[in-house]
Amino acid sequence: MPLAFNISRTHLTLSFTGTQKLLTGRLNDLSIPLDRISSVVVDPPELEKPIVGMRFGTAFPGWIMAGTNYHLKEKKDFIYVQNKSRAIGIYLLPDDTLAYAKLLLEVPEDTTPEKVVKDIERAMDMARSAGPGSSAGAADAPPPYKA
Repeated sequence: MPLAFNISRTHLTLSFTGTQKLLTGRLNDLSIPLDRISSVVVDPPELEKPIVGMRFGTAFPGWIMAGTNYHLKEKKDFIYVQNKSRAIGIYLLPDDTLAYAKLLLEVPEDTTPEKVVKDIERAMDMARSAGPGSSAGAADAPPPYKA
């Protein structure tokens, strides 16, 4: 089961069920400020080759990859993918306040990866144009989004 995405005017939040928390080793939802996302892509290239690094979570090749992947010289990644054809990659700006460098995620069945990427990019544009503490663009911002 894919994660639940919630896109607000300022954050992308990933919500986890009890089973997903167990598989990923995360206890809380994951919230990323939209203005800290550098890019979002469909079919991230990282999923085409074996993922290296020390992994905390669950990995059964061909079935599921879920959890945090640690690297020696890079920030860690968060992965939750069962079906690679429904995956997106969210790449974050370098920021000491963020725990991850990238998120590799499967989108819910009732939408497409292309739609989720487009919705996140639209929300990113709105958040950046509004600026910190500004209400500019609030009327045009997408409503809270659940996928």
